[in-house]
Amino acid sequence: MIWLASIVLAAGCGKRTRNTPAPPSVPPNPAAMSDGTVTVTDSRIEYPDSGPRIWVAEAGTIIASAEPGAVKMTKVSCRLYQRGMEVLRVSADGGDAIQQDGAVQVSLAGHVRAEDLRRELRLTADRFEWASQHDRVSAVNIHWIGLGFDHRADRGIFSTDLTRGDCRGHVKTKTTVSN
Repeated sequence: MIWLASIVLAAGCGKRTRNTPAPPSVPPNPAAMSDGTVTVTDSRIEYPDSGPRIWVAEAGTIIASAEPGAVKMTKVSCRLYQRGMEVLRVSADGGDAIQQDGAVQVSLAGHVRAEDLRRELRLTADRFEWASQHDRVSAVNIHWIGLGFDHRADRGIFSTDLTRGDCRGHVKTKTTVSN
């Protein structure tokens, strides 16, 4: 089940004057569309509702489809978890997610930026896919940076916390020495 943060609608503040029209009445479910989708803005998803956290997403727009557990997001920021502990923060222009059977599959695209929360590891990419059940990230057109290394590649496969990675395709590597 998708858990969408509560939607707060503000109809205006302060007193009305004679020349100010009355606010329009709000339909009972303003975000529901005839095709079964629901659109909310500036919202948050947490999964699962109970038990160890798998992921949290905040987005400018979230469109929950008629298919249970499927969402589309714009201007998205995600937190990914391993064994209930937050390990990676990822942001992107947009993406999709499917939540089902205690697992999450996330696909993000456009200016993807990921940062490990315990080490100084960063990943930028054009596309990013994460499967919680496999504890794996795959990305396209990557730039993976950490203390002492800087890798660029056509694609790569990484652990969720970015501590292990396999760069593929055209790969360019630089090593640096810290003082």
